[in-house]
Amino acid sequence: MPKTHFTITTFFEAAQKSIDTFNNWSERLSLRVASDHIGYKCADSTEFESLRSLLEKESSFLYQSFISQRRISIIKLLHPLKTAYGEIGYLELSDQKPNGSQISGFDHIEVYPLEGTVEGLVQVLQREGGGGGGAGGSIRIDASATLSLGT
Repeated sequence: MPKTHFTITTFFEAAQKSIDTFNNWSERLSLRVASDHIGYKCADSTEFESLRSLLEKESSFLYQSFISQRRISIIKLLHPLKTAYGEIGYLELSDQKPNGSQISGFDHIEVYPLEGTVEGLVQVLQREGGGGGGAGGSIRIDASATLSLGT
């Protein structure tokens, strides 16, 4: 069962809380990156279908595919979300994993380098930017410059 039933307003308010965590973390760094997308993981297929239906009305594009035995939708938002590293125009909406391990919530913000390589960016992030996001959140960095949001 999904933990939250969203309206479009409450969904974007929840997104803003994750962006605030990201922005608090980014204040410590001076990176040449751009925000790519924000990810939301669903607790079950009912939540996935409900959110996809809700967000279709607020999008100009939706692409869905099966990746790792679950549905992933990429949604181009009509109203981009503003971050310290530019606007996020896309939401990655993920259905529950086959093993049922996901919990509902905004999970990550992915960034890409404006200069250099992803590998070089990951090295800088691991050296200088790992750890806390402030305001009750944390940031975890993986090998693709995905910044996982923990609360």
